[in-house]
Amino acid sequence: MRIACAAYLADRLTARPRSFSRRISITVQIEEPDRWSSSLVSEMQRLLTWLTGDNWTVSLVQAQNVPSVPTIQTTLPIELPALDEVVMLSGGLDSLAGAALVVNNHRRRLFLSVSDGTRSVLKAQRHVKEWVESVLDNDRSSFTAITFYQGERKREASSRSRSLLYMSLTIAHAASLNASQVIVPENGYTSINPPLTPSRGGALSTRSTHPTTFWRLNSILRQLELPIAVSNPHSSITKGKLVQQAIATGLPGFTEAVANSISCGKPSASRFIGGNPNLNCGLCIPCIVRRGSILGAGISDPTKYLCTTMAGAELQQLVESRNDDTMAVRLAIADPPQEAAIIACGPWPLDFNIDQAQELCHDGLQEIARVPLP
Repeated sequence: MRIACAAYLADRLTARPRSFSRRISITVQIEEPDRWSSSLVSEMQRLLTWLTGDNWTVSLVQAQNVPSVPTIQTTLPIELPALDEVVMLSGGLDSLAGAALVVNNHRRRLFLSVSDGTRSVLKAQRHVKEWVESVLDNDRSSFTAITFYQGERKREASSRSRSLLYMSLTIAHAASLNASQVIVPENGYTSINPPLTPSRGGALSTRSTHPTTFWRLNSILRQLELPIAVSNPHSSITKGKLVQQAIATGLPGFTEAVANSISCGKPSASRFIGGNPNLNCGLCIPCIVRRGSILGAGISDPTKYLCTTMAGAELQQLVESRNDDTMAVRLAIADPPQEAAIIACGPWPLDFNIDQAQELCHDGLQEIARVPLP
């Protein structure tokens, strides 16, 4: 967790050059540096490079002793029951659907929400939590929310290391509660995130829930002898199939909850006159995938989007600002990625099935093709 926090800070406070890649070195104080072999440190560096596209050097040193604050009692006689799993509840449509599929299966779990303080995300997380609480029929689930704010002015607009920070916080909670599973609900198409055009290849496409991200992270956990596995149980299906499965649970209010979830990859409504910062824009690639999935699931989309609530010059400004996204979608629909393009999204885990991945991407694009674009 300390390494992930340090990497995130260095990532956001280091300006990215026009050549894209940076050389970033961090020194991190940890409690047990001897547990980190040189090969394990190298594996962490490769994971960071994979996520951000930068060249990382990680140095680990013994944490300095911090003077303890005098207390009357240093321990509390509290015994927490061991949990089965910790489930990430991001406020997005995938985590909402993933929660619907597990909420009443009687496993002991913690739903964990992590946010960087973005108001639209915090609002969506609150709505999703309220819906999950409303459909619970047992007392085996609990909720925790973590919000952090950056004190320094950011120098890098993207946040490719954020996913590692979020997962490390989730893993830390799992370890403290003796949970053996960390669940990150995400559809398989978005996890693979195939580049829609050649210009979107490599780390220019996010790898937050990519199968290789989990593969490398789990390898690090095993070598640290932490009995925790990070997984995405929906990695073989499209977003539309995931939403369809959630609808099939018959849980009341799910469609209304869909409307309150947030998927937008470019939450910049405040830049547009009349723009509502709590709405999905509707025209960035994550929003287009979202819209296609809801249509693919066979329901009317209850979501209000900027592109459907704005008009005139303001709408035209939004459309022009998303032109790269909509053009990339059109090109991908006209010329879907072939096997070579999927292979190039790797390296992949040794047991990964490229043929199934190509079929999954084809199905995902078919859902996206349903979306009317300006």
